[in-house]
Amino acid sequence: MRKKLHFITGLLTLVLASAPVVSATNGIAITVKNPNPYTNNQSWFVYEKMPGEIIEDVATIKNQSERDVNVRIYAVDATSNASGSFILKFLNDKQMGIGVWTDVEKKELTIKPDERVDIPFRITIPENATPSEYYGGIVVESGGGADQTKYCEPNNKCNTSVSVRTRIGSRIYITVPGKISEKVTWSDFSFDRGWDGKSYLNFGVKNQGNVAYEPKAEIEIYNQDGKLFDRFEAELGDSLPGTTINKKVAWNKQPSLFGNYSAKANVSFIKKFQTASNMHGASYTDTKNLKIMVAPWHTMAIGLLILIITGFFGISHKMWYRKTGKTWANYLVNENEDIMAIAERKNVSWKLLAKVNHIKAPFILKKGQAIKVPPSKD
Repeated sequence: MRKKLHFITGLLTLVLASAPVVSATNGIAITVKNPNPYTNNQSWFVYEKMPGEIIEDVATIKNQSERDVNVRIYAVDATSNASGSFILKFLNDKQMGIGVWTDVEKKELTIKPDERVDIPFRITIPENATPSEYYGGIVVESGGGADQTKYCEPNNKCNTSVSVRTRIGSRIYITVPGKISEKVTWSDFSFDRGWDGKSYLNFGVKNQGNVAYEPKAEIEIYNQDGKLFDRFEAELGDSLPGTTINKKVAWNKQPSLFGNYSAKANVSFIKKFQTASNMHGASYTDTKNLKIMVAPWHTMAIGLLILIITGFFGISHKMWYRKTGKTWANYLVNENEDIMAIAERKNVSWKLLAKVNHIKAPFILKKGQAIKVPPSKD
């Protein structure tokens, strides 16, 4: 499907390195200097530019802490991780888009408490930029380096305190208008169940087009009689161009017994940041079906453990009875039979045979003597 590609852009301030999304961290906040007068959006930089055009804008950084903060400012590309979360790359990562196109005027500075600093930046769209949506952001990094402090003990032994380096990033989306290329392929749609008893549906979606999606799955589970067993929805995250989502979705309604089930997933690929009717066209839906063999492994494991324990105690009890002679049978000694021969034939220790029958040394048996022997096969 090919359509006219329009712009859409956005910003998200966040702490990187697996921190939650926030608008400020370590006392530093970043906003748009010149927000859109129609939306008054101070959180998003919004651009639609043709190849060769230049974007000039200003971000504002404010120190909301009570101490001086040293910061570095730089631009990076963005991507989404396997779980579908938007991520601004690190400075040492390979940059191919906004991270290369952007020049920040002030790259390092010290911001005093309650001070607000404007950071002009310029983005130059390459002449050969292809129609697509491009993702990146301006990162403000603080902590570490000059922000480290020292403390001294009474013996004049000084130690450097641990300093945590934090980053916030103004997310930028740039759309170069042109033809939409929508190409999404499936790398996985499968089922697994862990030893914890939880069931999961695994979604693998690779975006090979030039637009971003927010895929949403509507999942229906049917039992072996074809009746609806469960229905639920799941957000699969951000599917950015050139990225692959590997999302594990929990199936919380647990089948308790063995059985054959089938899963039907209707995944709507909703175009990200669609702010006006038909701006990016309607979303499309892809349907996947999956056969599921449910085996409650955790229940089986518990049952197996119970069987093993029961068997162990059963065998131990049987062995105890065998050693005490309580299950042994009566036996009349034949002429010229000795205790060693009887013990060997009955597959038992001659010492145990003597002990059970209270036979004392020199362990001589008489013809017609009644003794107890194991009920073994002769």
